[in-house]
Amino acid sequence: MDLEKVQGLPHSYTKTFDVRFESARQPRGIVEVVLPIKVTKGPIYNIRLRATVSELSLELSKNTLQFSTIVVGQCKVETVRLYNWFRVPCKWSIKPVPKVKHRPR
Repeated sequence: MDLEKVQGLPHSYTKTFDVRFESARQPRGIVEVVLPIKVTKGPIYNIRLRATVSELSLELSKNTLQFSTIVVGQCKVETVRLYNWFRVPCKWSIKPVPKVKHRPR
């Protein structure tokens, strides 16, 4: 918030400004913060900021993929869908899993 631009606000004028709520270190759930605004030679106005802090997450269409019998040399494809129900983009990536070494029988 850049309140320096509000200095010397003429009579009957208004100034709109944006307030950003960053929740990096806040707990999840309902969080309230009081923002005091001091008027020079005047009172203090308290603005109560309230937000519901939630964690971004994706929903999976399947948690487990169960492949049927696969013949050596052939391929089987299964589909998993990722759902993002939030209004903000959710970045995700796939972390390769080390290959399992099979011992011959």
